Amino acid sequence: MRRLSRLNVLKKYVKHQRLIILCWLQILATLGLIGGLFSPTIAPTVEGDRARKRQLPGFTVSAKLVNLSTEHLFATPNSVGAIAIGVAEGTRTPSGEYTDLYFGHTDPGNFKHNLGTFAYQHGADSPEEADFKQLRRLKPSIIQLEEEAQTVGIHLGTFELLAGVDLINQSPLAGKDYIKHLKTCHQLEEDLKQVILCARVRSFVNPTTGVLEADGLGSYRSTVRKDQKRRLDAIERVLNSKNRFRHTSITHQ
Repeated sequence: MRRLSRLNVLKKYVKHQRLIILCWLQILATLGLIGGLFSPTIAPTVEGDRARKRQLPGFTVSAKLVNLSTEHLFATPNSVGAIAIGVAEGTRTPSGEYTDLYFGHTDPGNFKHNLGTFAYQHGADSPEEADFKQLRRLKPSIIQLEEEAQTVGIHLGTFELLAGVDLINQSPLAGKDYIKHLKTCHQLEEDLKQVILCARVRSFVNPTTGVLEADGLGSYRSTVRKDQKRRLDAIERVLNSKNRFRHTSITHQ
């Protein structure tokens, strides 16, 4: 048993190191120091004075989106997964351009200053710095999300995965219960999007008190459901804009 435990720890360590290496490869490719895994495209733009601010180059994806690994989805702030969360946050457009909110805005829930694609609010000197900081914060949670899904016998398709990561980005506490509720909601709903919506709404319920807790959303089930549907619609728009998305059912092993 001790050997198996050590082997599992080693596997987790290797997987985490692969994520870090791939992220650095993408950064080096962006700087033109090495050939990238993605082909560079025109950088996202915004109108007005802010268009003159430093822009990060975008990337096109050669593989089918449904087959993309987590590393590809979140390799850089301009990868598909990051842009999808940005659209849900209102900081990016489905094509990857920046909105005014990207450059800073006040969070309506806790009134903190949000910055960058992920509406980062933990201190950063620029939107670009905020993006890379949040990507680093999300990577361990993404690994845990996938491991939890595997443990309960759920295969996460691209939509389910992005919805889970977006929930973690919006509310880390709610994100901890996403996989558990995803499996439960699969028994209650047939349509994949309704399964995910059900899981996300239930994730805001305090498991100890049974009370719905969602600061900034009024803590009413109707408002939480409306907000979660809005975010799922945003993610779906990004996936559909790539013409590489298809609904896939959750499978149990």
